[in-house]
Amino acid sequence: EGGDVSEEDGALVDPTHQRRPTPGRPFKSARPKICVVGSFLDNLPNQAGLCRTTEALFGPYAEVTLASLKCTTEPAFLRMSMASERWLKLLEVPPGERLAAYLTQKRLEGYRIVALEQTDSSVPAQAYQFHSDTVLIIGNEQLGCPAWLLRRPELVHDFVELPLDGASRSLNAHVTASAMVWQFRLQTY
Repeated sequence: EGGDVSEEDGALVDPTHQRRPTPGRPFKSARPKICVVGSFLDNLPNQAGLCRTTEALFGPYAEVTLASLKCTTEPAFLRMSMASERWLKLLEVPPGERLAAYLTQKRLEGYRIVALEQTDSSVPAQAYQFHSDTVLIIGNEQLGCPAWLLRRPELVHDFVELPLDGASRSLNAHVTASAMVWQFRLQTY
């Protein structure tokens, strides 16, 4: 339990403090329990944060989509992601017909498609019961989910929202996604 405690510059230092285990070889072939669609995100910190949060909570049992994987080579992405993109299944799925095809395929595989969006039919997060295999769609930072997606019930089963009481009625996209991914974990693990 812990390493040797030493004194350094007058302070006690435990060499095991903040030491993280190093995972073995990446195991990306597991069937994902949750697939998080980040294809509408434009902001690099949101893309990196989405990867980091999802991988931290689900490891190889997670899949994340982004519109392009070019962002994963950017220094700012790499600083925020903490190498999480190497440990989860990360797919390039741009918005539009490729995303529609991805969602259709996931429905055929038995996933429940859930869009995180404030609509007149959305269910508050605390009242929503997640399916054991879920695709969670995160909208754009400014515009949310696009109208073409909202009008296609064959693509989205449910709409869920985080109840917000503040005047802005808005959270950062990565923060909102993290709250929902955690809610999924609480219910299904």
